[in-house]
Amino acid sequence: MSTKETKKFYVDYALVAIILLFMVLSLIAIDRSGIYLGYSTRGLALRQGIWYVIGFVVILVMIRLSPDILSKIMRIAYFVLLIMLFGLLVVKYIPALHSPLRFLIEDRNGAYAWYTIPGGLGTFQPSEFMKIVLIFVSADIIHNHNSNRPQATFVSDLKLFFKIALWAVPPLLLNFLQPDTGIPIIIVVSLIFMIYVGATKNYWFLGILVLLVLLYFGTIYLYYNHPDILGSFIGGTQETQYKLGRFYGWLEYEKYAQSYGYQLYNALIGLGMGGSTGIVDSTFVVHIAEAQNDFIFSVIGSQFGIVGTLSVVALCVLLNVKLIYTAVMSVNTKAKYILGGFLGIFMFQQLQNMGMLVGLMPITGITLPLISSGGSSLISYMIGLAYAFMVHDHTKKNPVYEESKMPSIISKKTS
Repeated sequence: MSTKETKKFYVDYALVAIILLFMVLSLIAIDRSGIYLGYSTRGLALRQGIWYVIGFVVILVMIRLSPDILSKIMRIAYFVLLIMLFGLLVVKYIPALHSPLRFLIEDRNGAYAWYTIPGGLGTFQPSEFMKIVLIFVSADIIHNHNSNRPQATFVSDLKLFFKIALWAVPPLLLNFLQPDTGIPIIIVVSLIFMIYVGATKNYWFLGILVLLVLLYFGTIYLYYNHPDILGSFIGGTQETQYKLGRFYGWLEYEKYAQSYGYQLYNALIGLGMGGSTGIVDSTFVVHIAEAQNDFIFSVIGSQFGIVGTLSVVALCVLLNVKLIYTAVMSVNTKAKYILGGFLGIFMFQQLQNMGMLVGLMPITGITLPLISSGGSSLISYMIGLAYAFMVHDHTKKNPVYEESKMPSIISKKTS
């Protein structure tokens, strides 16, 4: 084989097309979101376009890295981001630092989660990148753990969970203290996907599924029948009222349409106004808070109707299927773990964001990947997609499956 052939990079053109479709949809939706906010969002759309360009640069840089170098970079990034998360809390809990560091750290509604980027590009959110870094770090842990055990047992699974927790718990705690619950949930979901692919015993996931179902319906039952018990689970008096407000806005949004349920009520009206192909009279629209971000799915539904919403769903399904296919075709076990983590992030955020906008899930502030406005989240997704390109290239150069390198999920199913 010639040097030229060995250096050739096999581009996944299907994934390129999917990303470009997401970009076009994102820019149009962010630009149209200004109708529901009462001011022009053309600048936000332009900024999103710049972030997409930066994202493509990130992909071009990443695909040139070797797996070993990438692993080392992620380990270093973990500690850098951990320090940055700690720095946000230092400013939050030391009032004397609020004023002198206001130019550097931004707080929104009492949450300290962002560093200001000079030049008006926006903000940098360390937790968005921490969720990506933890996927790579956890993949190393799972791979090393599985390489040193003959088979999965109850005890070996507990050891694996403990190893992952040593790395995952510190950033999770720092995020909760910001306070932020959305990204910690995303991190936990991605880790669950990775551990499942890593061939632990199936009863762990059956137990988690049963627990989530009981939690979902149990919460609804307590809200309608024993709100005092639900309140006692949530916390103190002032905190309880604030968090219970999320349940008021979720389960009784019509009753609290002018207060707790304002966001969901207007988002549903916006979706309903879209009809089949979008609103005809754009002079009659409702106000949708965070229309460019958390509620961008409502903007798409209102502007482009059922055609628009189904297009978003189809595009998300295409992306997920593409990631699954890339993982299945790869002969690299660690790559399967990493892609499993990214698949968990995408699927959960898609389901949660669209689910909360139709009243199936509580509003949590979780955005719609690759569509919602936001530089940090977009670049973090691009890192995951860059890795998918790397796996596709590796698979093209190593197309033959080897029994010893088959995905461990297969051995789990037959055990």
